[in-house]
Amino acid sequence: GEVDDAGVDLLPQGVLGADEGAQPLLLLTGEAAQLGAVAAEQEVERLEAATRDPATLADHARAADAYARLAAATDRVKALYERWTELEAMQGG
Repeated sequence: GEVDDAGVDLLPQGVLGADEGAQPLLLLTGEAAQLGAVAAEQEVERLEAATRDPATLADHARAADAYARLAAATDRVKALYERWTELEAMQGG
């Protein structure tokens, strides 16, 4: 399936196989996308805190890394919510 930067399978193989109307599998996948988005939001919050940490800000390389990670995590949240929306639409709800 599709794998994110952390190696998490965003859409397990076979979920949308020949029978795209397989509601229970789509529901589980939608729930996984929702949980992934929530976990990704928590990572964004952690990284936002890191970017406010005086120790991080005092070290240019560390600050640059924290901001780059924050940007990537924010993009991941957006992608996961978009995927969740797509899965919800496939379910008709």
